[in-house]
Amino acid sequence: MRILDRYVVREFMGPFILSISAFIIIMLSGQLFMLVDFIIQKNVPVLAVVRMLLYSLPGIVVQVLPVAVLFAALISLGRLARDSELSTIRAAGVPFTRIVLPLILMGAAVSVGGFWLGETVVPWASHKSETIVREIILKDVLPSVEQDIFFAAPGGRQFYVGKVDKALGTMERIMVYETEYGSFPRIVSARRGDVGEGRWTLRDGVIHELDAAGHVTMSMSFEKLEIIMDSAMETFVSSQKTPREMTRKELKSHIDLFEKSGIRVEGLRVEYHLKLAEPMAALVFAVIGAPLVTRSPRRAGGYFGVVAAAVLSFAYFVVQAVARSVGMKGMIQPVMAVWIPNAAFLLPGLAMLLAVDRPRMFSGRRAPRSFLLACVFGVTLVLTLSLLGSVPAAAATSPIRVCAQQMVFDGGRDAWELSGEVEITYKDTVIRGDHAQIDAGAKKAVIAGSVSVVRGDEIIKGEVATYDMSTGDVVVEQAWARLKDDQITGFLFASGAGLTKKDDYLRLSEGSVTTCDLDRPHWRIEVRELEVYADDRIVLRSVSYYEGNVKLLSLPRLTIPLKEDERLELPKIGYGAVEGWYVKTQYNYRLSGISSGSLFADYFEFLGPAAGIRHQLKLGAAGVLTAYVYELWNKASGNGDTTLELSHSVDLPADVKARASYRYRDYSSPGVESAPTVERTYTLNLDRRVEGANTSFAYTRRDVESAQNTEALSLSFRHSSTLPMEIKLTSDVSYRRQVKGEDITQNVLNYRVQAARTLGAFSLTGLAQAQVYVEEESTALPDVKPPPWKALTRLPELTAVSGRIPIGKTPLSVTLKGVLGRYTEDAMRGGVRSEVTSGKAEADITLRMDPQNVGKWLSVDGSVRGVLDAYGANGMQVALGYSAAVQVKPVAGTTLRLSYDQMSVEGASPFRFDAISPSSKVGARLTSTLGPLRLTMATAYDFKYQAYDALTLSAQAEVSKGVSVELSGGYDIQRASPKSLLGRVVIQPSPQFQLRAGGYYDFTRGQMTRVESSADMRPLPDWRIQWVAVYDLVKGGLVRGDVGITRDLHCREIAVTYQYTTKRVWLEFRLKAFPGTPLGFGLGEDGVIFGQ
Repeated sequence: MRILDRYVVREFMGPFILSISAFIIIMLSGQLFMLVDFIIQKNVPVLAVVRMLLYSLPGIVVQVLPVAVLFAALISLGRLARDSELSTIRAAGVPFTRIVLPLILMGAAVSVGGFWLGETVVPWASHKSETIVREIILKDVLPSVEQDIFFAAPGGRQFYVGKVDKALGTMERIMVYETEYGSFPRIVSARRGDVGEGRWTLRDGVIHELDAAGHVTMSMSFEKLEIIMDSAMETFVSSQKTPREMTRKELKSHIDLFEKSGIRVEGLRVEYHLKLAEPMAALVFAVIGAPLVTRSPRRAGGYFGVVAAAVLSFAYFVVQAVARSVGMKGMIQPVMAVWIPNAAFLLPGLAMLLAVDRPRMFSGRRAPRSFLLACVFGVTLVLTLSLLGSVPAAAATSPIRVCAQQMVFDGGRDAWELSGEVEITYKDTVIRGDHAQIDAGAKKAVIAGSVSVVRGDEIIKGEVATYDMSTGDVVVEQAWARLKDDQITGFLFASGAGLTKKDDYLRLSEGSVTTCDLDRPHWRIEVRELEVYADDRIVLRSVSYYEGNVKLLSLPRLTIPLKEDERLELPKIGYGAVEGWYVKTQYNYRLSGISSGSLFADYFEFLGPAAGIRHQLKLGAAGVLTAYVYELWNKASGNGDTTLELSHSVDLPADVKARASYRYRDYSSPGVESAPTVERTYTLNLDRRVEGANTSFAYTRRDVESAQNTEALSLSFRHSSTLPMEIKLTSDVSYRRQVKGEDITQNVLNYRVQAARTLGAFSLTGLAQAQVYVEEESTALPDVKPPPWKALTRLPELTAVSGRIPIGKTPLSVTLKGVLGRYTEDAMRGGVRSEVTSGKAEADITLRMDPQNVGKWLSVDGSVRGVLDAYGANGMQVALGYSAAVQVKPVAGTTLRLSYDQMSVEGASPFRFDAISPSSKVGARLTSTLGPLRLTMATAYDFKYQAYDALTLSAQAEVSKGVSVELSGGYDIQRASPKSLLGRVVIQPSPQFQLRAGGYYDFTRGQMTRVESSADMRPLPDWRIQWVAVYDLVKGGLVRGDVGITRDLHCREIAVTYQYTTKRVWLEFRLKAFPGTPLGFGLGEDGVIFGQ
């Protein structure tokens, strides 16, 4: 240590020791009246009073240490400044921060020493001192309870009392922890209470049972609760402790227990953090006190240090008191509340300490203002940081709540007796009964007398119920239940000798089950045992199926799958033109949780018997393996038809789902004398779906060995994701190759990769694309127009398109579009197929005017568009067009719209996909509503080609309620002849009756080309008739004709269906509650008239 350091420390130690002594005397003198009262009024021995004073000294020392550091620093440095020693040392080139460094280190040492005393000596000494006081006042009305204390009591109890009113003999905010009866604590909290001889009476409180994680598992409310003490209060008075009498570790253990119980602990947390923050004030006072000496007036002498220390210490404790109160109320974080005073004074102190050697910072007239700004900045910074930290919320729990008219607690058995309108609530489950017994240790409750268990729409009733409060399981004797499952339509009704209900499991013994909600159900299944696995399956043992009172079926075991792919399948009976009469049966089985499948046994009148099996094996992390075998002994061809399929699904790393399969078919086509056909199909699918990205890959290969061998290969890759900067990336790549015999009929690669982003009013897109158009037989329909090219490549294409941008407050808006790209097009040009490659730059501007009302009956709108396409050496294409329209409403219900569209084009595009055709067309559209009749007429005249567009006319009318008629057609003005006429009729007077019919007449052919009809009607409440008929005169017959009759049997239904095209008729029976194929009719793909 340098001589200067020793000199400064020596100057500091004298005032420091003197300040400690003076403050100890001042604080002890404050207790003089209480001590004299103890000696004279209560006849307390003088030795006991002396012991109490000695035990209180460590706590007083810890409190006065920071203030003593402040006084000592100001007085010692003030003496050096007054005698010009400080100026001389600084003139010698020693920075002020180096001079006061020993004082700051002394402040830090005092802080460490104060913290050590506060954690070791002070809690022990304070507890001894307070115990003496409590023993002295034992004869008071409320002798053993002090405010804001913790203490242990016999019976494994821990007590905390928040507030005591000794004048009234009452307590507030009482909390009791009991740990004797179970492995986890019980917490009793009450708003108020009082102490009597050998008992505590608590009022308006709640009892909480806790689990291992500290969560509330059961909650019981009470108005009055008496706790009997096992011994006199005197035996555990010495265990009472206030937070001041605890170490940080002890206090933290109580805080953790309180917090897990959902009890507010802000006040205790403040006390916890104060045990560290208060000793650190010594360091803070050393930092802020040292630079203040340089601001002392020369004539102030030694008074400046004393006055400044008094003002600073007073300001510090005021800020501490305010912040402490705010922290206890939970307005800011407790840790921030206790450190606000230290930070608020430390930051200005550091600023002034650094500014001493930089006098410009606090020089001249700005010195007081700069000091004030530094203080304000420090306080504001700390407050801002404290407000940014949110007060942590109590952990969410799902407690068990118990209500009853009367509660009795048996401490010996740790059990509760409840009677009168008992109600136990856990999550969404409510159990009611007349009386109950709760074993708090075993966490079980037995409820008896008119028991009901309600969970959402589910209800269980019985005489006696046993409820496991730790798991939520319920066992009900002589039970009736209405149950719900996501895979069952409606409810499942069960009754039996015993019922066990868990979250996803139900067991019924010696009872019956049905889905019919009548008192005497139409059908039921009687079982010895039933198990329901939610969303999975229903397992029944010793099964008897009843229709009414008639037993139709008995089985030793029946499994009803609830999953869509494992649903219950009833036998199907029908007739087909190829198969003849047939019966198809399917039985779903489950050998274990990982092994299940289906058995198939079919018989076809013309083809013969068939059998098959599909088995699924769950291999855990290795996925799911499925094998399928089906064999038909084909009497028509004399050969067996075989189908084999093997598939494997597995979840791979990185959230990738994979599925691979192989399918083999060896069959003979009915009525065709040829060699059998062999098909082999290989597939592989990879799929990855994560937040913000989807990726899939598919591979399919199909080889067919027949009179003409074929091979087909298909590959596809798709991806979509959102990149940084909100860029949306999509890609689609596909490859198709097909070989028939020796000829390659298709070999096509298509791809499309696009990146798009919205930037303000603009949408930016980057595109790379290759398209090859392949006209397939299935898609070569007369009303589908192929593109004007055979192949088109965009590599790349950059596009920017804006939305409609308003122009000020005018009715005008503008839309902008810019395109830059390079293209290759393969197309027919002038009857010759050729390929063109060129770059392109396009600017497209459209100016629109919104409809403007000129009067009540007239409005106008329009637009102007300009397009400039530059193709480099291939020239350019310039187009300018406009559109203007006038809408007139001459009378109510009638609108006439007249429009004119004109487009002029200069130059030509070398491509066909973006060619713009010149036009000059005037159009008219008339719409009129006359009561229930709505008429529409439209046509146009093209000046460019001097030709009329077809005149379209339509009329719609609601003839009567539920009956509507529509006629529409086209008229060729050029040829002065009609083109077509379409008629529709819909009759639906009620939801139980709907009939639709329509026809299409082609005037060119001179005949009716198509007639359609469908119906869905219920002539009787339990009967439903449906049909669909499509007659195509061009194809020469009925292309679809289905008729079905369904009989509704309340909770079941039976249907007979006839299909004309396949010459099939079949019978279906279904229980409505279980998943299955719905019975429904519709036009589907064959509908044209009603599908438009």
